[in-house]
Amino acid sequence: MHFTRSSSLTTLILLPTIFTFRIIAALNIFCDYSMQNFTLLTKNSIYTCTVVDIKPVTESRLEIINVFGEHSNNSKDENVHSIKIEGKPVKFFPKKLESFFSFLSIISVVSSNLTAIRQENLTPFTNLRLLDLHDNLLDYLPRDLFVYNPNLEVINLSRNRISNIDPDIFDYLNNLKYLNLENNECISDMENDTNGVKAMINEIKEKCNNCDFELQKNLERSIDSLKSSYILQVDDFRAEIDMLRAQNFEITKRAQLLNENLSKQNEKLTIKLAERKVTSNRRIFLLTIMLVIMCSLLIIFTIVIIYFILNNRCTKSKELRTPEIVEYLPRIEDNIIVKRSHRQNRLSENLYEDINGSVYVIESAYDRLQYF
Repeated sequence: MHFTRSSSLTTLILLPTIFTFRIIAALNIFCDYSMQNFTLLTKNSIYTCTVVDIKPVTESRLEIINVFGEHSNNSKDENVHSIKIEGKPVKFFPKKLESFFSFLSIISVVSSNLTAIRQENLTPFTNLRLLDLHDNLLDYLPRDLFVYNPNLEVINLSRNRISNIDPDIFDYLNNLKYLNLENNECISDMENDTNGVKAMINEIKEKCNNCDFELQKNLERSIDSLKSSYILQVDDFRAEIDMLRAQNFEITKRAQLLNENLSKQNEKLTIKLAERKVTSNRRIFLLTIMLVIMCSLLIIFTIVIIYFILNNRCTKSKELRTPEIVEYLPRIEDNIIVKRSHRQNRLSENLYEDINGSVYVIESAYDRLQYF
């Protein structure tokens, strides 16, 4: 997608003695559109045309007739608020820029061999807030340069050849916050406070004997406006600090509440785990007691069965007696009675011991169950 507009290509200049036709060089520029940051002005990004291609400029009356480039996110020329020209040969400020970008608040022409800028170049841009013309060949700034740009906040004229500034040039800039005149022929400073402006006046006196010292009057008059603007800036910073403190207090309060909630949840979880552990130990102990009781009952049952089996065998042995051994019965019976008595005594003793052991285990288990 590209956008094209046209303006007149020729003009007729009337001289005192002759008529001549002068061809105005046509200028095509190609833009790369994107959102860019300008921290000196705002924290928000600004939709910007970065000039990536431009024809060499050799005529002071050069006019832009075409602007090419693909807009992003369905934007239009009217949405462009910033233009950046860097490293392109524009000896003179291009005319008809407002025909394409009429809402510019930022103009940056950097390292482009710019030799002059006039009031009419900036007149259409009444919303201009930042003007960056550093690293060019400017040697003079007209007195009325900023008459129609009262909203200017940032001006960067560093690394030029400025040796003469008309008086009262800054009279119209009540919002000026940042002025950079570093690395000029007679001026070497970058000021963003009133004391710096005073120091710059003294430096101009010392280093630039041929300069127009009417500048001093203008700068001194500008100090009052700078004071008011920086007082407002300090108030803004204080308001931001108070807001940050309030936010910090709120965050700290939320963190404390979160910490308290986490502590309460941790305590509840610890109590639940302890209760589960006690319940689990109790269940294990009960199962152990039940197992011991069942084993004891099984042992008692086994002993009783063995006792009845042995007793039954003795009864059957009596029934199997024959007449032939009747005469030996007294002695056999005596032996049997003696052996049986011994066996019964041993069985009774063992049974008694087993029963006593089982009773002791049951009593112990019962005592422990009473504890729970």
